[in-house]
Amino acid sequence: MTPERFRGRTTAEALDAVKRALGEDAVLLETATAADGAIEILAGPPLAAHAADDPAVEVVVGPPGDGKTTVLGKLAVAARRAGRPVVLVATDTRRLGGSAELDALGRALGVPVLRATAPAVVATAIARHAGAARALVDTTAMGPSQAAILAEVAALVRACGEHARRTLVVSATTVPTVTAATLEAFAIVAPTCAVVTKADLAPWEPPASQIAGHGIAVVAVARSRSVADPLTAIDRRGLARRLLAA
Repeated sequence: MTPERFRGRTTAEALDAVKRALGEDAVLLETATAADGAIEILAGPPLAAHAADDPAVEVVVGPPGDGKTTVLGKLAVAARRAGRPVVLVATDTRRLGGSAELDALGRALGVPVLRATAPAVVATAIARHAGAARALVDTTAMGPSQAAILAEVAALVRACGEHARRTLVVSATTVPTVTAATLEAFAIVAPTCAVVTKADLAPWEPPASQIAGHGIAVVAVARSRSVADPLTAIDRRGLARRLLAA
């Protein structure tokens, strides 16, 4: 997706230019007032539809400390509150005690926690529970420069199946240069959507705009580190309204 900049004497005029060029579902990435007083809107083509709102399999990926496991916990709690059976799949082979958080969550919710540290084991675990429970897969957190670990995670993600939702987690506190590096690095797993975390610590709109600029739909934000607090759903029109109001 290559963003384009559109101008108008008013916001309505600039939006009309966006709609004429890109359609009603164009993604609005940034708005600004030019030196001559004109309104400029940076926009891109519509994003591809992301996976179903309640996919049978969801795998969560992201850098260390950005809240990946917390997001998975929120998803698990939401599914249990809705009466949906859940199985948690721990694939972290790098971090000492990497599955401890999932173990604690599993005990609290009364749901099984499976350990699957190889792609074939992940595929088998998911197939065993297909149709019976929602499978939420945690992965090893890694930075953009850790190519070997990224390759391992990509293999585990592929084992989850082509229809699995692949959710990238990025913190609102991350500086733009690091977010850009993260998006480039995690392209290897082809994220189908993203969640912006720590929205209580920093504005979530700038990273959400940056993520959308890479063709990834931002579907929710997290405003706390408690798994009991649900994610706040965001659609592309909601993001557009927030950017226009900024």
